[in-house]
Amino acid sequence: MGSKQEAIEYLLAIREHYNDYHEHKEKSAWAAVVLYVLFAGTLLPIQLRGPDTVWYDAVYTVFILVVATVVFLYARNQFDLKNEGRVYVAASMQLLLDLMAMDEDEFDSTEFFQTPTETGDAYYDSDEILPRRLTERADTFRRTGTRFRPSDISRFLCYVLVFIMTIGLLAARFVL
Repeated sequence: MGSKQEAIEYLLAIREHYNDYHEHKEKSAWAAVVLYVLFAGTLLPIQLRGPDTVWYDAVYTVFILVVATVVFLYARNQFDLKNEGRVYVAASMQLLLDLMAMDEDEFDSTEFFQTPTETGDAYYDSDEILPRRLTERADTFRRTGTRFRPSDISRFLCYVLVFIMTIGLLAARFVL
């Protein structure tokens, strides 16, 4: 089915793909937050000149809360997907090291290559077309502990920024 060298190249390609995916997801989350900050900066002068009615205040409050919720959920989803990319990068690196340490006679190509079982899976990045050993190894990395990783700081900062901007927009309308 495939040689040990082909398996090494395949795992390197998987690692490269998910590493790019990992980096893209964090950039997407931050882009959403930056757009929200720009939106807030644009909205601030407009809302300060708005009419002083209960109806306007209610619509404004609901609008800000809906937009902030959408941005928060989008950023959270991007960070969750970033974590999924991290899992596959770590699993492929560890499996790659195991594979390089293997003798040629220990190598079993069926453990490292898997073809899609359904035709629909051939067109998507899914666990069905990744090697079974890789998905099993990824499951061990997927288990989250209570420890705080340095990458969680970025997530936390995104959430804090969205929260502060939302409170600022609401306070500017009702306090100023």
